[in-house]
Amino acid sequence: MVLALFTSLVFLGGGCSVKKEFIRLTPEEYFDVGEKYFADEDYEDARYYFDSVSKYYPISDLAPVALLRSGDTYYVDDQYAQASIDYDSFLEFYPVHEKAAYAWQQLGLSHYAQRLDYDQDQTKTQQAMTSFQHVLSGYAGTEYATLSRKKMLECRQLLAHHEYYIGRWYFRTKEFEASMLRLQKLVKVYPDFKLIDGADYY
Repeated sequence: MVLALFTSLVFLGGGCSVKKEFIRLTPEEYFDVGEKYFADEDYEDARYYFDSVSKYYPISDLAPVALLRSGDTYYVDDQYAQASIDYDSFLEFYPVHEKAAYAWQQLGLSHYAQRLDYDQDQTKTQQAMTSFQHVLSGYAGTEYATLSRKKMLECRQLLAHHEYYIGRWYFRTKEFEASMLRLQKLVKVYPDFKLIDGADYY
């Protein structure tokens, strides 16, 4: 009944976003309203209601899931840096939660979406691979393992190309010892390395 009264107030304004609370909702009601906004692709309002669960009911059973869903609102809206913050917070506060495997995958995908080309800094690629490795090492039997394995292999290839690119750059600048060290690392760490077709290493 409370939710019905509240949502009627929400929609009185012709669908306008409402940020003021007229009635304090239960955690379940906040979460349900957040899910409705999420389904309507109104991610900002969805995030407001998900965050309200953690804000007003931090020890609720829904608080961890609400934090995760807040991350999802950023992720589907292509705000990957913010999404990774929420996923990382979830894993820090709830490391053994039943949805931890999903959080690790989403954290990996958020980093992966921010990766740069092989000739640039590979911090995000490395972070993504580490997250996918967590899925495979701790949750190999879950539904998230297949995608994580695929993405981890893509990360390995990108990191290998980065090593090859630097090794060739050292060779081109006649720093042969540095080049040899890079190429030796490449062969040792990435024995399955394959060149990118048409890549400009020179």
